[in-house]
Amino acid sequence: MAQEHGMNLQETIAIFKKDWRFIVLVTVLATIVTAALNYGVIPPTYEAATSVIVGQGNRPDQEQLQYDAIMMYQRLTRTYMEIARSKRVLSETAKLMGGKFSERELEKRVNATTLEGTQILILKARSRRQKEAFALANALTRSFIGESQRVYPFAKIQILDQAEMPKKPVQPHSLINTITALLLGFIAALGMTLARETLCDTFRTPQDVERESQIPVLGAIPRASRQQHLKERELVVQKYPASAMSEAYRILRTRLFCTVTAQPDQPLKTLLVTSALPGEGRTSVAGNLALVIAQTGKNVLLLDGDLRKTRPGKVSGRFDDKGLSHWLTGKYGNVAMKQLAVNLYSFPAGFSPNNPTELLLSPTMKDFVVKSREAFDYILIDSPALSGTADAQILATMADGVLLVIGAGESRMEAVQKAKKDLLSVQANLIGAVFNKSKAG
Repeated sequence: MAQEHGMNLQETIAIFKKDWRFIVLVTVLATIVTAALNYGVIPPTYEAATSVIVGQGNRPDQEQLQYDAIMMYQRLTRTYMEIARSKRVLSETAKLMGGKFSERELEKRVNATTLEGTQILILKARSRRQKEAFALANALTRSFIGESQRVYPFAKIQILDQAEMPKKPVQPHSLINTITALLLGFIAALGMTLARETLCDTFRTPQDVERESQIPVLGAIPRASRQQHLKERELVVQKYPASAMSEAYRILRTRLFCTVTAQPDQPLKTLLVTSALPGEGRTSVAGNLALVIAQTGKNVLLLDGDLRKTRPGKVSGRFDDKGLSHWLTGKYGNVAMKQLAVNLYSFPAGFSPNNPTELLLSPTMKDFVVKSREAFDYILIDSPALSGTADAQILATMADGVLLVIGAGESRMEAVQKAKKDLLSVQANLIGAVFNKSKAG
């Protein structure tokens, strides 16, 4: 989440709880893929090793090595290490292996290392097959001893530990790699989740809305489940009254009534439902909220105030119904309201006029709102989005309160902040937000 303050521990834990499925999925996938590669795809590599000690043989003029001689041979051991890696030794090793490997291949398969501070040299050989690694280590040892005695005739090389048939592969380190993948997968998944939260400029939780916009969230409406099939103009509260969505609208209604009770000097009869941008679900919120209020025995009018995009399928009526624009122009005779349910009436937008802003500013519109307030307990206005036109701001001045619908993962922070600023600029009473299309759980 793009924030000015840092993300504290509680927020990090909340993000983990919210996205734990993604984190677990990435961790498990990383572990499974790594385990499959290590245990089933990557062929094992076996290693056999011979350890030798490099010294000086007995000479007529010297019966024992002195301390300075030992130091010299420790330094000389590095020379022997290079002899073991030399082309002559590799060439002889290739011959002993029957020409099975070239010198270039042996450069990758054999190696020589020293034990620091000692005269001990470790000759190593690797292969995909156990027997081959064992044979290669023995061939390397024979070649090395022969070449060393040719270079240093008085040198004495003794084998400390003969190469043994390897029992376990040295690569891949399957268990270590799998555990590492599990840890790295978890860290990567958690990092991606935190980065997404840090960089994302949309609201993903109601807490995001309240923290970033300082607008109280009165309700969170979950997305419709796959089992819920709604036709045009059908309300989820009406068709699926026992669903989680319907219960969310009842919770929204309760909190809205509490807001009304808390402000007895500011009656909330006319409520504008709008959004920062189109497509965030304000029409669905307005229709379902109007229905749950009507179910309490209150007379409710659902008014479609979007004169610019009158279209079929809207909750308040069909696109060819006479409605608000007909009333405001006064050219089409009587305009009747439609009853959607018990105590719930709708007034569609009507046709799309050429001058919607002027019609909304007209005295006729104000008179319509005044008369509707006298006839109904509540009026819910399904408003156009705040972006692009002044229509929503005009309607907000006629309403007692405004509900701002914010789409989960859709509403941009900048757009919501601008919407809030636009509403406050006309002294609208922004009572709260509805977090729509939220993820369940």
